[in-house]
Amino acid sequence: MTRTLVVCCADWPIRAADQADRDRPVAVGSHQGIVATNPAARAAGVRVGLRRREAQGRCPELVLIPADPARDARRFDPVVAALGAFTPQVEIVEPGVAALGTRGPSRYFGGDDALADQVHHAVAGAIDDPDASTVRVGVADGPLIAHLAASAATSGVPKIVPPGAAPSFVAPIPLHALAGLVETPDLLATWTRLGLRTLGDVAALPASAVLGRFGTEGIRIHQLAGGVDPTVSSPTPIPAEVDTVVDFDPPETRADAVAFAVRTAADEFVHRLGNLGVSCAQIVVTLSTDHAEELQRRWRLDGPGRSAERNRPPAVLIAERVRWQTDGWLTGSAGTRPSAGITRVTLAPGEVRPARGTQPGFWGGASEAEVRAAHAVARLEALVGPDAVCVLEPRGGRHPGSEAALVPTATVDLGVRHPVALPEATGREQPPWPGRLPAPSPTLVLADPRPVELLDAAGASVGVSGRGELEGTPVEVRFDDDDRAGAARSRAARATTITAWAGPWPVDERWWDPERHRRQARLQLVTSRGTALLVTRQDRRWWLTAVYD
Repeated sequence: MTRTLVVCCADWPIRAADQADRDRPVAVGSHQGIVATNPAARAAGVRVGLRRREAQGRCPELVLIPADPARDARRFDPVVAALGAFTPQVEIVEPGVAALGTRGPSRYFGGDDALADQVHHAVAGAIDDPDASTVRVGVADGPLIAHLAASAATSGVPKIVPPGAAPSFVAPIPLHALAGLVETPDLLATWTRLGLRTLGDVAALPASAVLGRFGTEGIRIHQLAGGVDPTVSSPTPIPAEVDTVVDFDPPETRADAVAFAVRTAADEFVHRLGNLGVSCAQIVVTLSTDHAEELQRRWRLDGPGRSAERNRPPAVLIAERVRWQTDGWLTGSAGTRPSAGITRVTLAPGEVRPARGTQPGFWGGASEAEVRAAHAVARLEALVGPDAVCVLEPRGGRHPGSEAALVPTATVDLGVRHPVALPEATGREQPPWPGRLPAPSPTLVLADPRPVELLDAAGASVGVSGRGELEGTPVEVRFDDDDRAGAARSRAARATTITAWAGPWPVDERWWDPERHRRQARLQLVTSRGTALLVTRQDRRWWLTAVYD
């Protein structure tokens, strides 16, 4: 087995955002939900994997910070530099998690215990954590078991799993602790429903039955339950002459420009390895300048922590890590950043594995259409930038304009149709949005609501009482004449007869936030012109917000 040391900086996205205050609840949220919480937020019931709305419902005073992987990677660079004093073979698993082999360093520093203690203090100094309470260090036989050992470390004391003691260490670990470390979290949910609670329960199952029923991923977890790290395998020889070099003339000083230029080279690099029957599990990125300055980093492309990126093209992951590394170097402290621009980027495989290929969609693997779509998106990102290619992502909301949003493809997993979360991660089923408009949804939502007037039979304005009831019967609606695209053709106000109406549906949102508090009443109208409208009462005025087909 490969003896490995793993360093985990607890709640790293929050610390990277300079929100290390423990007295107030803080969480980092992405388009897929909450990705990190601090102790105060966890004490209030906020857990990783929750929808942002549910997290704010559990803790109204929650401070929600948008996720930024580039920021996390940039702030993690001093940690990697501190680990470089122990060995040059430092691997960045993800921002906040790094690993290194202990065979040489352990002998030099006097054993695993002495090495772990010195690494612990060095990393705590790099992130300015005086009591070293947020640094978790674990040493075990294999990267995945070492990652679990680091997660089990408490009170700033490293967790050392003696050689050969992995089976007894992993046996009491609950299955939901693997949710972010395996490729199929729904398999863990299935085993939980079947009554398996710990890895020891999984280890008691016959290996042949697990393989026949749950396939390759099932047997990998079974191996882990038996104390054998499935990420450790016989080394695959690295093919010769596959390194890829990208030169810049004149030197480049922008991280996004460097990543853009590397994107095409990364595609060729991955294609060349694929032709040789291997895939890149670890990429070595070397940045060079005209002043003989050089920065080399090793990035993990698969294994622990990579389950959320399994459907993203490898070339996109490589270009993303080049951007993170370049940004961290160019914006570092005065003593670490280069004195000139980047003149060369070298991509080299640090570890390769036999290519597994893609499984046709009959048994749930990626279909050919999904693979083509992923490559098309990756090519568009290379042409126009990662933030310019967007997809429509459904969201929860009470208003037609908030039920979906365009988000960059780099922030979502395009291969997941129905995200599955463990009961331990969510706590309960996702509730519906109270106060949401009934189906069907309008076909045209105006970006800028337009003022209208609702009149009763006497020509008086129709309002809404504090109890959410109409103060009169709407008979006419007065609005600017417009076409279906919303462009005004005439400024003359016209009165249109209302033939039917439904509502109102009142809503009182964010009552706890004075700046974002919103109180509205929505009303659906059908006019004599054959159009169906959605009007909203807010601030004592009616607004046209959407049109039905």
